[in-house]
Amino acid sequence: MVKANRNFRSALQRRAGKVQSATGAASKRSREVRRAEELHARMRAVSAYEQAHKIGGIWYLVELRHHPFLLGGAFPGRTGRRDEAMAGEDREPVFDVVLGHSVNAADRFDLEQVYGRRGVYGVRKRELSYRELRELGLLHEVKG
Repeated sequence: MVKANRNFRSALQRRAGKVQSATGAASKRSREVRRAEELHARMRAVSAYEQAHKIGGIWYLVELRHHPFLLGGAFPGRTGRRDEAMAGEDREPVFDVVLGHSVNAADRFDLEQVYGRRGVYGVRKRELSYRELRELGLLHEVKG
């Protein structure tokens, strides 16, 4: 009787684990969808080195450039060039136009959240014209 009870409990625990892992995967997926929707609401890729960003209700064209502090090996654990990557952290910070302040290697995760990809920062920005807004399909969002 005790052995049967143990088997029943272990079966319940296994089922609970499956349910828990399934809900965990669903919540992770919904979190990724929510992040993608939030990113799409404020940023659109125009080309490899240009993105349209909505800052304070106004759309700007932002020119991107690679981080100067990541050129010597962005991922030291993977490339094996740890000394070069560590030297990159000591370089001068650069000014990011979307964030509005100087950034360095420690800010790389914030930059990834803003630009949707690794290794870039905003060099300059300019407001998009009416024609550019229309061509990029952003005009309805401005009036709405």
